[in-house]
Amino acid sequence: MKALILAEKPSVAGDIAAALGGFTQIDRTLFERDDLVVTCAAGHLVQLAAPERIAHLTPVIPESFDLVVRETASERLKAVLRQIRRGDIGALINACDAGREGELIFRLIVEFAQTVKPIRRMWLQSMTPQAIRGSFAAMRTDAQMQPLAAAARARAEADWIVGINGSRLCRRLTGVTTPVGRVQTPTLMLVVGREEAIRTFQPRTYYEVHLTVALESGEFIARWQSPDGHGSDRAEPDTAERRERVWNEQAAHAVVQRCTGCAVLGIVDDTQPSRRSAPALFDLTSLQREANRLYGLSAKQTLDLAQVLYQDRKVLTYPRTDAKALPEDYVPTITKVIGTLAEGGAHAVQARRILDGGWIRPTKRIFDNSRISDHFAIIPTGASASGLSEAEWTIYDLVVRRTLAAFYPDAEFAVTTRTVELQDDVFVARGRVMVQPGWLAVYRVEIDGDSKGDNKEDVADASTALPVLKTGEAGRNAGVSVVQGQTRAPSRYTEATLLSAMEHAGREVEVEDEALREALAERGLGTPATRAATIEGLLADGYLERQKKLLVPTPRAFSLKKLLVMLQGEPLLSPLLTGEWESQLRAIERGELPPDGFRQPVETFVRSLAKRTDAVEAAVLAANPPCPVCGKALRRVVGKHGPFWSCSTYPTCNTVLPDEQGRPGQPRPKPAVSEFRCACGAGLVHRAGLSKKTRKPYSLWSCSAYPKCKRSYPDRGGQPDTTNRPPD
Repeated sequence: MKALILAEKPSVAGDIAAALGGFTQIDRTLFERDDLVVTCAAGHLVQLAAPERIAHLTPVIPESFDLVVRETASERLKAVLRQIRRGDIGALINACDAGREGELIFRLIVEFAQTVKPIRRMWLQSMTPQAIRGSFAAMRTDAQMQPLAAAARARAEADWIVGINGSRLCRRLTGVTTPVGRVQTPTLMLVVGREEAIRTFQPRTYYEVHLTVALESGEFIARWQSPDGHGSDRAEPDTAERRERVWNEQAAHAVVQRCTGCAVLGIVDDTQPSRRSAPALFDLTSLQREANRLYGLSAKQTLDLAQVLYQDRKVLTYPRTDAKALPEDYVPTITKVIGTLAEGGAHAVQARRILDGGWIRPTKRIFDNSRISDHFAIIPTGASASGLSEAEWTIYDLVVRRTLAAFYPDAEFAVTTRTVELQDDVFVARGRVMVQPGWLAVYRVEIDGDSKGDNKEDVADASTALPVLKTGEAGRNAGVSVVQGQTRAPSRYTEATLLSAMEHAGREVEVEDEALREALAERGLGTPATRAATIEGLLADGYLERQKKLLVPTPRAFSLKKLLVMLQGEPLLSPLLTGEWESQLRAIERGELPPDGFRQPVETFVRSLAKRTDAVEAAVLAANPPCPVCGKALRRVVGKHGPFWSCSTYPTCNTVLPDEQGRPGQPRPKPAVSEFRCACGAGLVHRAGLSKKTRKPYSLWSCSAYPKCKRSYPDRGGQPDTTNRPPD
């Protein structure tokens, strides 16, 4: 009997087959040898669904979920199931990503296949041949993986229960599709909260006193320093402001009057060395932030480009990662990659310096298994990057430079604090001089003459030098002046800053529980693979809009917040819910909490939300007109073709009325039911008109039992063509 190894994606299946050796490649996703078969999924192929008998209920909380095929995954799933159900396959080996989501992908496929074949687990955190062979030799048992599988399933079910019910309950009150979710709603509230802070912000005027000091080598400006650290307005101390700010104009002018014409008593320089390490390797979120900051690319655009560079161009490693480190056995691999880059091309000079300097060392800052979950950091593969489009090159260049910079020495600076003393006052100027560029050389134009991908902020780091102060030089007071300024409101989010806020969502939430704080700090809102889709979803749902690079909440976003507060659904507004879930899911993984103990509070929250929705809805419906058929209240609903009125007891009563200026209109006459019969036995109705979607005329026959029966038949000569009916 053979064992079937199921990987999560085609590239991993190919790597496993190459590392274990002896395989014949049957097609792009299937490899086989005498004792093993290797194939792959393509991410999630199967998803949760409510059983049909309760799917229409609200709240809908299935005791057990059905599984359905994802819309675009049918063919891949069929191929995987063929291999699982083969008679000569006696065992299954899970080689999906080493994490909770990879475990869920595999378990849902196995459950859908209804197989009881024994399971083992390859835990792959590195894709070097040695690591793959090591993982195959030390596979984990199914029993060892059950806690992780339970946590994965519990998280998926809880997200489904909260998302589906939250959205349905809000729709009942708004009348329009109102998406709600554990990740997307707190993300939206970050933007709403920032907008509220901007709208309520009251600017404060402040003053700085500037002293111009003349030296033989040039002039510099020093700022007056308050002796008490709060400016001169002791009645309104603001410890968040800097010492040079004065909050009272008269006090600022008093300083000017006191210092004008005063001799400089002394100038003292305090120069300290400073080092700045290279930024960490890219994970997806940091790559998306940098691409948005430098080039204005959206998170989705960056992800799509990185995916092409990984999947089609083969020049980058897997991009959907949350790790900024490499496996500890990757030193030989990265040495080979940098050696390839050093052979020629735009990055050859920087790469050659690393090899010549012997700077590739197994440091924990770069090589650390403990900081890798499913995938390691994004780095170049060493494959040729010729033929890339301009947009593809932009992302590729960012990744290559970040990778090379990681191995360079620290940048070194001399940081000078220059103190100028007058008779009763002290002024301070600060400057910094680059001593050794270190890793900043990777981004400097003069190194390679290529401006693509230059990080202008990094290149400009050494632009604050002070004029040279000679030994014993006193300097001259060249004038004192008041400079007025105003405090500024917080900046609106860009995609770069919102991605950062999602990644570090728990930092501003006061949390006493240490485990909860750790969970929030590590996970944030969403994952690197889903954050771009979350932002795009908020834009598509009309909660956010782009104004150039800025993300601005719409009135619909504020309405959602008001609605959820009214329903006492505040947990959906805060990232704290994610932290609480993550802490409990970790407890499930450790075997300290049963899955039911996690799900029960989720169900309780949703049922409480439903009860409060019922109460609010009853008050709203009491003012609505009655249904002409059953007498119950009507509800105004906005569908994809505009507003209409339906019975609030739907589907028990399926009365539908047109909307006429916000009130229910007269019912449309029911179409005549012909003598022609549907396959279900009900009469057929002839429908003809102009398609709103295609603007083309149509003529067809539909079942009069709709929506219970959704069959339809093309029209042929005034009669239904039952021989060419579209499939159910």
